[in-house]
Amino acid sequence: MTDRGFVARIMVLTEDHYPEPHRQLVRVMLRLVEPSHNAAKVDVQGDDSRAQEAAQGNLGKSRKSPGHQRRVALARAIATEIFTPSNFVFYHVDADRCFGAPKEPKPENVIFFESIINTVRQHLEALKVQHEDSRATDEMIARVMLLLPYYSIEAWLFQNTRVGRELCAKHHRAQHVERFEHWEQNREVLDECEKPKDASCLNTSHYRDLAMREYPARAVYAIGKSFAETVDRLSNCASLRAALELAVY
Repeated sequence: MTDRGFVARIMVLTEDHYPEPHRQLVRVMLRLVEPSHNAAKVDVQGDDSRAQEAAQGNLGKSRKSPGHQRRVALARAIATEIFTPSNFVFYHVDADRCFGAPKEPKPENVIFFESIINTVRQHLEALKVQHEDSRATDEMIARVMLLLPYYSIEAWLFQNTRVGRELCAKHHRAQHVERFEHWEQNREVLDECEKPKDASCLNTSHYRDLAMREYPARAVYAIGKSFAETVDRLSNCASLRAALELAVY
């Protein structure tokens, strides 16, 4: 247990400027990994403001200052977080390509994520020396999980077609209600939509509702695309499964 009685703490980092919808989607995914867990025992709120700032827009990509400084700050924050055994980091980047596109070469954002992980590894090794810790570095790294929507996070958010229709009708004169109806009947097309953000009248002010209100997680998982791949990645993390089992009512 953590000092507040949580069995696990999950720091959600995102390249986007507003992390709350991503946190809500994480809660939805955790429910698929362990349906019986008590969500009140898992902290998905905590984050590091400097790490979040560095993650936004992948500002650490530049090898020059201040990009280098941001990258170092980001890696150090992640390493410090996962040095505690009950802590996890979920890191969101968009694939910026459609799901059906060739997987090689890797998306640029995935390559950036992997470079961050390499730097995290270096910081962990230094922490282990400092604290005379013999734990395996790979076991700590395994608690950093990648959230990777194709093309972008909107492909997941717009899957909440019922709430999407409601928001569209309320705020935008039903401009894209028929489009949400089409997506509801053909959920697989959203992962194949280039820049789905431009395909809807909804904007970031609506994203928390889309993530939070009766999100159709099982239906989205069933199409077997990027949402399902990410949930499976979480399910394959033994440390995460063990933590969620501790949180079962």
